[in-house]
Amino acid sequence: MDLGQWLIIGLCIILAAWYVIGAIINFRRAEIVSRWLQDGLDELGELGGEGWLTALHTAGRLVIRDGRPPFQTVELLFALESRENLPVWVFRHLMGRRDELYLRIELRSVPKMEIEVVRRNRQKDSDELYDITCSGKKSEALVGRLNGFLAKYPSAILKLSLKPKKPHLLIRINLDDLRSGESRKLYSALRSWLE
Repeated sequence: MDLGQWLIIGLCIILAAWYVIGAIINFRRAEIVSRWLQDGLDELGELGGEGWLTALHTAGRLVIRDGRPPFQTVELLFALESRENLPVWVFRHLMGRRDELYLRIELRSVPKMEIEVVRRNRQKDSDELYDITCSGKKSEALVGRLNGFLAKYPSAILKLSLKPKKPHLLIRINLDDLRSGESRKLYSALRSWLE
């Protein structure tokens, strides 16, 4: 065999070993994330269902069917980086993608205003971390509490959308920036904003 064939064999061995190591890392991280999310779940309501969305446990779901006010239903979806696929992981990691949490929430009462919050990629001539747009019947109290909520998680909240259409609230969160705290504090802050 020539050098090229040995290089291809070596690359295949590296990719296969990376796949196994990445799958083990993600499996362990998924278990940790799932336990972390469940720790303070009683702030939102009673767990009505849970499960894995992928065979490798890189994505999971927890569902609250009868939530505590102001929540009707809450769906927590988490997606981990694709660590088992080296080229995809490197590309997505360089693009800034990390382990993420998605909250899909239906409220007991329909919001009368729409709010869109998007984290800015780069700060230019401003100390503002987010672009916030509001429409509909504006509530200064709700917007003020939203700013307080965002200030508690300045690096974690990536996108937030509140609207009259179901699901009323969608939030995309960077899990890596969030897991140093308690999940109960996040859930409590979310309830305080919406009450």
